[in-house]
Amino acid sequence: MLSMLKNGERGKVTEILSGSDLVKRLAAMGIVVGSCLSVVSNPNRGPLLVDSDGKRVAMGRGMAEKIAIEVV
Repeated sequence: MLSMLKNGERGKVTEILSGSDLVKRLAAMGIVVGSCLSVVSNPNRGPLLVDSDGKRVAMGRGMAEKIAIEVV
């Protein structure tokens, strides 16, 4: 899960474990299956800050826990 990555780690989105509303919301942020994400800040509680193709995106921990990641 994205929420498990440490600062500076990169991963590829393999699956979004949620309904179509969250899938659409993430797609609007540029996060889809196959996207590469880099964790900018993960304080182990509260929101995460990730880099998606040069754009920084903040997301809540609950949302990050629904994004399956393969570490690259």
